[in-house]
Amino acid sequence: MQRLITLTEKLLGYILCALLILLTVSVIWQVIGRYLLQSPSTWPDEVARFSLIWVAMLGGAFVYGKKKHLAVTILLEMWVGTVRGYWLDNLHHILVILFGLSVFIGGCSMAHNNFAFGQLSSVLKINMGYI
Repeated sequence: MQRLITLTEKLLGYILCALLILLTVSVIWQVIGRYLLQSPSTWPDEVARFSLIWVAMLGGAFVYGKKKHLAVTILLEMWVGTVRGYWLDNLHHILVILFGLSVFIGGCSMAHNNFAFGQLSSVLKINMGYI
């Protein structure tokens, strides 16, 4: 099981690196096109926006798995090794799971609606259900 988790974390890290490179290159190309070539492209804006969406979502999962996510830990640090600390840590994980489930269910519903109505992105013509 640990090997699967390690493999998943490594794969997610590579995907995040690729998305960050794509985000950086698209923003640089947008700046070059706008200011140096005097001919702004429209596609880098959408690529950057979609890359940022996926970096935020996948990056949140990545850092949560590494226990490096943004959190207020003052109570947990005060109660480390106690029963209160144990319950507080479990409550934290339960809340994250509930929030994740609500976002997942809402996202699936939104993706289903986008596929059903065929909403496309304005420039790249990608179905918004994929995004």
